[in-house]
Amino acid sequence: WQNFQRQWKAPEGSEHYVSSIQLNTKDNAWLTPIRTVYEEEEASSSSTYPPNVMTVCTVPNLDGDLNKHPKVTVVTNDNKGKKNDNNKKKKRYQAKWFYETNMYSTLDRAHVCQVLSRYGGSVLDSVQPELQVYTVAIIDDETETEMVFTNVPRRAIQFYDAPYTTDATALRGTNATFRKEIGLPTNLVPEVWMDLV
Repeated sequence: WQNFQRQWKAPEGSEHYVSSIQLNTKDNAWLTPIRTVYEEEEASSSSTYPPNVMTVCTVPNLDGDLNKHPKVTVVTNDNKGKKNDNNKKKKRYQAKWFYETNMYSTLDRAHVCQVLSRYGGSVLDSVQPELQVYTVAIIDDETETEMVFTNVPRRAIQFYDAPYTTDATALRGTNATFRKEIGLPTNLVPEVWMDLV
């Protein structure tokens, strides 16, 4: 252990690490506006969100054929002429966000999203911060669709750690974590188990 402590070096890029829990629970986090993807592009590198976090939106369930769904509008089938890697045109849909019972208590309503716009005034200037709402996009590469939700409240947008970026998973398989097998004396193991070795 002492050798490990002396030789340990922080993994590359770890100086930028901020846990999603810190972003979600800091003072008045629900009052803090979420920056749009365009604001993130324009921000200096020191003020952007850390690379290990992603925005996740809790949205209502829209089962069935989106082309026939009563709460969904087909925006366009050509994504403004843009094509994906397979040279197919993406389908774009739009729906107004609405609350469903228990939607915040299950992760099956949570999807990685891009925050496209924020409107409704400043959260800090308002006596009703819930009036500030967002437009978000959820892109499903498998089905070649982009679902845009309008009127998404701040509460429905949270930060999550991107896969394999937490200290529990990012360092697995590297020399940056201390791993030592624990031996078990054979006299502690019943003889009937010993024939299984």
